[in-house]
Amino acid sequence: MTPPSFSPANLVFAGSPVTASASVSGTGPFTYQWQTDGGDTGNFTNIPGATALPLNANTTGLDGYVVAYRLTAANGSGTTAGEAALLTVNPGSAPLVTAPFSLPTDVVAMLGGTAVLRVNEAGTLPLTNQWTFNSANLADTSRISGSKSNVLTIANVKTSDAGHYQLNIANSLGAYNIYPGGGADANLTVITAPTFLTNGLGWTANGAASIANNLLTLTVNDAVGEVSSFFFGSTVYIGAFKTSFTYQDVGGGGADGFSFCLQNDPRGSAAIGGGGGALALSGITPSAALTFNIFGASGMSFGTNGANGNPYSPTTPVNLASGNAIAVTVVYANGVMQVNLTDTVTSASYSTNLSVGDLTAVLGGQTAYIGFTGASGGVDSNQTITDFTYIPLTKLSVQAAGANLALTWPELPGGYVLQSTSSLGTPNWQTVSATVTQAAGQNQVSVPIGAGNQFYRLALPVPPQ
Repeated sequence: MTPPSFSPANLVFAGSPVTASASVSGTGPFTYQWQTDGGDTGNFTNIPGATALPLNANTTGLDGYVVAYRLTAANGSGTTAGEAALLTVNPGSAPLVTAPFSLPTDVVAMLGGTAVLRVNEAGTLPLTNQWTFNSANLADTSRISGSKSNVLTIANVKTSDAGHYQLNIANSLGAYNIYPGGGADANLTVITAPTFLTNGLGWTANGAASIANNLLTLTVNDAVGEVSSFFFGSTVYIGAFKTSFTYQDVGGGGADGFSFCLQNDPRGSAAIGGGGGALALSGITPSAALTFNIFGASGMSFGTNGANGNPYSPTTPVNLASGNAIAVTVVYANGVMQVNLTDTVTSASYSTNLSVGDLTAVLGGQTAYIGFTGASGGVDSNQTITDFTYIPLTKLSVQAAGANLALTWPELPGGYVLQSTSSLGTPNWQTVSATVTQAAGQNQVSVPIGAGNQFYRLALPVPPQ
């Protein structure tokens, strides 16, 4: 009989699970019994229930002990006790990542926004932390903080921040080096504006919502009383924006409807409301939603703080419940939502301007979660959304200042860069190299007034794929 061998090896930290195995030769069949001295050398007792190979040992409460384990085997000829092996149990615990893991394998951040990577950790204090980016140690800068903590924050995210992040944790008892797939490393993707990112990367699907190949399903046929929501996982600028998507009540004649929703509910991207005519909006607050009804007379409205905005205004000649795909475009600025609906089959269109006021006042800030809610009641429906885009909008101001031009635009939304060209006939837009400074919530650039024409614009750069 071979003495036990341990996995992990013969040194563990208190509370860590350990497996012991051994081999037996001779004439079987055998019955087994594991024994331990519990740290009292030579005084072996049976371990209750440990009558099979291998042994799963519990080291809780054995801090600082050297514990002996042995296997006894019995057959028709008698019982034999094998040689004991020693397991050293260190006091304290090595670093470990604890559940729930708050750092998913893939993280999405908005260009110009803020990315927060958080790892829940435990172990004997003090713990030391070091974040790496593409395998190189990170240090705190004017944009990066927490490089030596368990929470890494990247402000004013740039395209160059996209890549692989990893946290290494250590204490006096060992180190926790997190490898890909270990729950505390992440690939950061930087985007200029939210899309569905194929299978909802960066989004949260709640209730009945599901997504595949850029097609979001809010409710399905053959199921009544469904509620769903689908929100982007990070807040985005909502002071002015343009969004577009295609909606379809597949097959037509369904119920109850859906909404395009902006919200700052405490539940964040997990927010979801009640079913039926509530459109899964009720209880989501603060919120502002463009609502679409497909039950009975189809129509559109606007509601705040969980309200569906009923009564709905007709969208004739566009019938939201026709079963045709309806292209929706919404532009919001200066308190007005310009809404355009187009039936992609009949080419019928409907347009209106809704005076909705200052959404930043309704939502309590310049950023919010954006997404969709949907519901069915006593009548089922297959409601889908495709081709979603959302672009935060900003405004460039130009003023002469002596021999220079002062160009300014708001700090939010972030990510915009200043470009110039000398011709609009055959434009060659190039990023302006002058230093951008910030004051009173504005980005500022000063450039000399030169000879000839020079045109300026703000643009969102395309992140590398």
